[in-house]
Amino acid sequence: MKPSTQKHLTGILNGFDANQDANKKETARRNDEHEAFLMQFAAKAKSVIRPAMEAVGELLKTRGHDYEIRERDETREDDGRQQNALIEFRVYPKGQRPSYSDEHHCPHVTLAADGKNKIQIYESTMMPDRGGSAGGAGEYDLQEITAAVVEKHIVTVLEKAFAG
Repeated sequence: MKPSTQKHLTGILNGFDANQDANKKETARRNDEHEAFLMQFAAKAKSVIRPAMEAVGELLKTRGHDYEIRERDETREDDGRQQNALIEFRVYPKGQRPSYSDEHHCPHVTLAADGKNKIQIYESTMMPDRGGSAGGAGEYDLQEITAAVVEKHIVTVLEKAFAG
């Protein structure tokens, strides 16, 4: 190999190695940032979100309704799909719990921690034996999530679900 070719190829390989190292460092930094975000989300779920959900749920119970709060940590499925960390508030009108196959046919609000370190809100006004709507209802930075925000989304869902 000619010395000029070797020098040129060495420069290409050095540049490639430097890019690979920079990409690994950036990936590690993003992973560390996301792990910190997930820990902050779990703390906010425990100290702010769950108590707000429980307060609404206990009021609903005084009127014969029931509720459930479900939580899930972030996981990666065997097929590589990511399941976001979330906390979900489900309402069972007059205690009607749908069968497992119809479990989404009850009003609910979900706060999910996504891969961009944002909180996605999903709302469903579906009622047992009746339709409704479901879909995204907003994106928040974690510090924007307050008890008032959680309550607002739950009240919005119940207002629509209980109206029909």
